[in-house]
Amino acid sequence: MTEQEWMAASDPTTMLQFLRGRASDRKLRLFGVACCRRIQGLLDQTGREAVEVAERDADGLASTDEQRKMENLAWWDADGLNYEEEHIWIAGWAAHAAVEGQPTYAAVLAVNAAKRADEAVFQCLLLRDIFGNPFRPSPPLPAYVLAWNDRTVPRIAQAIYDDRKMPEGTLDTARLAILADALLDAGCEDEALHQHLREPGPHVRGCFAVDTLLGRE
Repeated sequence: MTEQEWMAASDPTTMLQFLRGRASDRKLRLFGVACCRRIQGLLDQTGREAVEVAERDADGLASTDEQRKMENLAWWDADGLNYEEEHIWIAGWAAHAAVEGQPTYAAVLAVNAAKRADEAVFQCLLLRDIFGNPFRPSPPLPAYVLAWNDRTVPRIAQAIYDDRKMPEGTLDTARLAILADALLDAGCEDEALHQHLREPGPHVRGCFAVDTLLGRE
């Protein structure tokens, strides 16, 4: 895949194939979670809880026992859903795939469950939010940018990451614009970060710009 193909892609499977061996498990899991949040309305209580555990597990906040228990619950729940209501049945399996750590499978199922022609295109936007432009990755920020004004930049970034909008799980675009202003004031010259933080989104946990500011991979 070329840089131009990455930026114009409308099929998430080709992007995921390109990322194989290049992407962190955390970011891939957060992508799967974001796909499942898009079909939140089709999930029952167990499915929604599975997505929450998958998200916590991506950041190392779910215990092994909790994760395994939810894997089993999500499997039995999906298996017991009425397969005649196909979109709900598929959504249940998407949640199971997310908590089991199979983000590609979760994404494919989410597209099928959504029954929206543009869902695959939206997933490509999610991938570009989470992974940015892998052909031009942002370098680590200078220490003076992170230290500026009593670490204002990482503190704002952490607050945005923690206080996402629910149930959709998106980051607040108004606060991201404030973060972009703080970056400028701190002397950051990374134009890709400034531009991305001001874009309308979607922005979700794993957003490459916010992750860069927090030192996450």
